[in-house]
Amino acid sequence: KRALPYSHQSTMYQITTTRKIPTFRLTVENLPFYSLEIVTCLAILLTISSILKKLLTQNQDLYSTQISFSKSPQNVQIASYLKRARDFRPTWYLNNPWLQTLLIGIKENLPLAGFHFDRQVVELPDGGIVAIDWAQECKFFNSKTPILLTLHGLAGKSNSPYIETFSSAAVQKGYRVASYVMRSCGGLELKSPLLFNAGDTQEFRLVVSKVRQQFPDAPIYGIGFSLGSNILTKYVGEEGSNCPLKGFVSVCNPYNFEKLACDVPFKGKVFQAITTRMTVDLMKRHTSQLQKLEKPYNIDLKGKVFKSFALSTLDTEFTCKLRGVKNPAQWYREASCDSHIKHVTIPGFFISSLDDIACLKKALPKAEILRNKKLMLCLTQGGGHLGFFQGWKARQWHPEAILEYVEGVEKST
Repeated sequence: KRALPYSHQSTMYQITTTRKIPTFRLTVENLPFYSLEIVTCLAILLTISSILKKLLTQNQDLYSTQISFSKSPQNVQIASYLKRARDFRPTWYLNNPWLQTLLIGIKENLPLAGFHFDRQVVELPDGGIVAIDWAQECKFFNSKTPILLTLHGLAGKSNSPYIETFSSAAVQKGYRVASYVMRSCGGLELKSPLLFNAGDTQEFRLVVSKVRQQFPDAPIYGIGFSLGSNILTKYVGEEGSNCPLKGFVSVCNPYNFEKLACDVPFKGKVFQAITTRMTVDLMKRHTSQLQKLEKPYNIDLKGKVFKSFALSTLDTEFTCKLRGVKNPAQWYREASCDSHIKHVTIPGFFISSLDDIACLKKALPKAEILRNKKLMLCLTQGGGHLGFFQGWKARQWHPEAILEYVEGVEKST
């Protein structure tokens, strides 16, 4: 077993994700635009486009979902449990990737039913903190109940809509749910001048070890979303045959940051600008801590960093200097998970949307995934980035797909 290179401490307290919002408030954090008028006009135009597309398109296979894998005995058995996972069709008035993605931002502002957590704060060697949010509804579950450990996306949290929807469905199915909350995210105070890191697996490794110590007899599954799925996949590959997880699911994985940064189409550039400003907005909340980095690393925080509108600029002026790499390309190569896929030795399920506006299909390592006999790939024609809304009521599809896969792994071993 791999020994952790440092010790840690943890504390517990209760939190709740019930949202009481008296008025609709638009911010960079929860909605990726700055003007309500722009959002309204965009939504109207995209909805009209979606309706016209629905009326003019007669091809029923336009939104077919494809599940591919190497035909190992275990994969064949798991595939027999994937029924709803094979049948994703976007809500007809949301059959546009921007609408699918935009609805995630809107849901951040809507009051939801309370989903309660016990927060376990884990202290890191540099004085920083991360957290594990445990769903209170699972408090009295059996100690051998499978644990689904989620990893959120960029600047996310345990009650981000795509995680909260999944967590609720998982608890109803009888799984214990925990959510890994990265540095500076989910209301965590930034106690050291380091933010979350798209390519750093060491802190997640510590969290997995902590979960294993508390529930030594329970199987653990990693469930990663967007940036979190990159960290998860890289971690599983690094661990190889020593991986303590029983399986994992990756949703909307960026796979290769270098490919996403080069020759980006217009929709990619727009979304990169949005995510850059979201990151900057998060950094501004922790200005006092980050200012400690300015002199040692020659960082112009309130100038070049806070005024960045492109990820390459932000990474050049902040990330590269902090990490000691020559340029963003080198950093993107080091942080990406695609080169680690060949080392994965546990069952894994990759879910990607071909119309994802953030994690573009050109970065999808389809051949590498299909060469590994432990992995399966699910490609949807629609869904945007972390949307996957279907049906008249626009309910998210990914919780059903993930839980079917976990059930398949549980019953195939």
